[in-house]
Amino acid sequence: MEQPQPTSQPGFHEAAAPVLTSPARKATLQLTFDPFWLLGGILLATVAVFWRTIGYDYVNWDDSYFTYENPWVVRGLSWESVKGIFTTPVLRGYAPLTVLSFAAEFEFFGRNPAVHHFNNLLLHLINTWLVWRIFSKLGLQALSVAFITFLFALHPMHVESVAWVSERKDVLFGALFLGASERYLAWLESERTSTRDLVLVYVLFGLSLFAKIQSVTLPASLLLFDYFLLRPLKWNLIWEKLPLFLLSVAIGAMGIYFLQTEPGHNVKPLFFFHERLTIGAWSFTVYLMKLLVPYEMVTLYPFPFSGQLPGRFYVGFAVWAAYAYAVWRAFRADNRAVVAGLLYFVVNVFFVLQIIDGGQGFKADHYTYIPYLGLFWVMAWGIERLAAAGHGSKIYPLAALWLVAMTYVAYRQVPVWQNSYTLWTQELRYYKGAKQYRSRANYLFEKKQYKRAFADINRAIQYQSNDINLYVKRATIYDLYKKPDAAYRDMAFVVKRLPANAPALVKMVEYGVKANAISDSAALAYLNRAVSLQPRLPSAYRYRFLSYYRLQQPENALADADTYLKLRPRNPAMHLARAMALEKLDRNEEALTAINQAIALNGRNRGFYAERAKIYLAMDDKPRALADLQRVRQMGGRVSSELLKKAGSAGKQTEETAEIIE
Repeated sequence: MEQPQPTSQPGFHEAAAPVLTSPARKATLQLTFDPFWLLGGILLATVAVFWRTIGYDYVNWDDSYFTYENPWVVRGLSWESVKGIFTTPVLRGYAPLTVLSFAAEFEFFGRNPAVHHFNNLLLHLINTWLVWRIFSKLGLQALSVAFITFLFALHPMHVESVAWVSERKDVLFGALFLGASERYLAWLESERTSTRDLVLVYVLFGLSLFAKIQSVTLPASLLLFDYFLLRPLKWNLIWEKLPLFLLSVAIGAMGIYFLQTEPGHNVKPLFFFHERLTIGAWSFTVYLMKLLVPYEMVTLYPFPFSGQLPGRFYVGFAVWAAYAYAVWRAFRADNRAVVAGLLYFVVNVFFVLQIIDGGQGFKADHYTYIPYLGLFWVMAWGIERLAAAGHGSKIYPLAALWLVAMTYVAYRQVPVWQNSYTLWTQELRYYKGAKQYRSRANYLFEKKQYKRAFADINRAIQYQSNDINLYVKRATIYDLYKKPDAAYRDMAFVVKRLPANAPALVKMVEYGVKANAISDSAALAYLNRAVSLQPRLPSAYRYRFLSYYRLQQPENALADADTYLKLRPRNPAMHLARAMALEKLDRNEEALTAINQAIALNGRNRGFYAERAKIYLAMDDKPRALADLQRVRQMGGRVSSELLKKAGSAGKQTEETAEIIE
């Protein structure tokens, strides 16, 4: 097949991009309208597919760490918060500019996922426009530029980058990375005379490094543009990009430093290096397959077990070899579009192949956001070549049908990110494990769908029976459904595994007391241990008060009530508890003050009025006691005939005690 001959374009200092010669162009589809109508259509289609995300919620997969539970974000914008953002990694990653963008949104809009989603979509639209400009500047035909831009905007593998709040990293770094690339091409068009464009390259690149460290690949990506544009491959190309390479090294080193400050950074690796190479090769292969047929798109692809890598993973080495051979053949044939496109993918995907280090999954759809541009480029070149060879009547309809199919798949993929339930339900279609069931259970529990949450927790325990958090959550649900004996058994299991965990000790005592499964003296021993382990744990004093009170030790009970109220002064139930202890000590005036404080904090609790009536009777103030007892009855409570008789009432009486503490 005849190779396209390079032609010159005005504005480029060196030879311009190779384009199809005139005879070849005649065989391709020619546009009869302004190509910017294509860009407008792509942008509108992108909005149509992703607009629904603006109504979506956060998901319980990283979003809390980046947004509403990040202490530097929720404080809004201040010098202190900015300093904290730029010195604190999030989930073993350094992306301070991304976190700063969330802080700015919280400053002006508060906790509002719609704002995050809207801005993610806006950034993706900007990136789509930048892709159009980049490939237009590289000299590609309008249809090829439209093909690449359409795929970037609507490929199903890019849904995760747009629809996931936490992947603000991708769309923000993408805007800066692509912006720097576009300005670099503008600088070349100016015959390298535009200082403004060169400065913008440096500034945008520097900012992109703070949005996501994956942008360290920009200098190498620009070298591939140089190669495609027929710039002589000499050291001057490296020299002119030296500041960019130095920035990459500096920010990369900073990222490694912050990574080492994260807890658990020195944990023994889960895989040997040769296993990581194998995993990386297979991830590379999967990304190539999903380019054409995006299947099994989930948020978490769990690592296999060390020493038990599936046989298919080793196919990746053959794919690597074939890919390298394709690059070499294209290079020998001076097919610069293919070489540049194939290597663009390699350069930008290499650092996310999990060869050096990784997270909880060995691949991720959003890792392809920038790298796929290289493969889209090669595909566009292939379509151009086939059309030039006279196959346009077949290849154009096939390409159009495939683009429609990709759009449909993307449209179906977007609702996966609606909330945590839809996210993990999709995950569980392909991967079942403790993490998946626990994450969905957490969402269901938060939404008070306790029965469904309970079922997922039980399934999670089947996969990972030693996960303490699962038993804590299940115990909470048992307690909500009035099964304190089962709750006590689960918390006893937790305490056995974590004997020095003060909150677990307190919860075990709480459920044990409700189930009458633990004596007051045993409960006191556990609570004494909890207080010694965590002296400022309010719940420990609350339940130890109860043990002391039941053991007829009102002075110790009063001391614990006082300590609790120093930590949580606005808890009406503990003001009631304090009043009860003071009453036992015949300190009725102080007891009256305490119960009045409880009523001031919560005047709708009829148990508080019943207790105050008892105190009034102890002070021989029968009229006020009777008034409180009548108020208890008006509020729907039942009062014993004996109490009413003591208060001097001769009215109709009931048989229930007023000693109800609600």
